[in-house]
Amino acid sequence: MNKYEFDSKKDIHKKVYDELMNSHNSNEIHLAECLKFLREIRNNADYDKSDKNEEYFKKNSQKVIKATNDAFDSLNVLINNPPYNF
Repeated sequence: MNKYEFDSKKDIHKKVYDELMNSHNSNEIHLAECLKFLREIRNNADYDKSDKNEEYFKKNSQKVIKATNDAFDSLNVLINNPPYNF
């Protein structure tokens, strides 16, 4: 990720997601998938509440916890074993 400098906050989530998804590293791809899921759930909570009820969020809470833990696991692998030489 250091090969690019993100100088704008506009679409930063998409830029980070695209970089991770286009990687050849399985941990970066997995991290992108986790982040995408978490962002979708957050957007649903913040902006798309009309057809979401308490049951929807209860049902997804365990998935959110798992995706968060998976994202941290992928980050730890990447921190401890960076796929790039800097």
